[in-house]
Amino acid sequence: MIITSEKKFKNNFDDYIKSLDTNREIAVTRDEGENFFVVSESYLNSLKESLYIESIPDLKEKILEGINEPIDECLSREELRKQCMS
Repeated sequence: MIITSEKKFKNNFDDYIKSLDTNREIAVTRDEGENFFVVSESYLNSLKESLYIESIPDLKEKILEGINEPIDECLSREELRKQCMS
């Protein structure tokens, strides 16, 4: 994350916007008023997705269970297709 002042952000706007390709968020501090953040679209989308996952009861736990399940206990693609088709 880049942290900069409002004045520096205004004076170097183009450079800061270009930096969003590698630095996904910029915090802009202000002497008056609230500080604000500028974030890349991909970062915003990942935040939204995380909030969505957190909003579904038990989904996070199910994902973690799946991650920790031994691969030899997982269904093959064919078995999964068969289950979904029935």
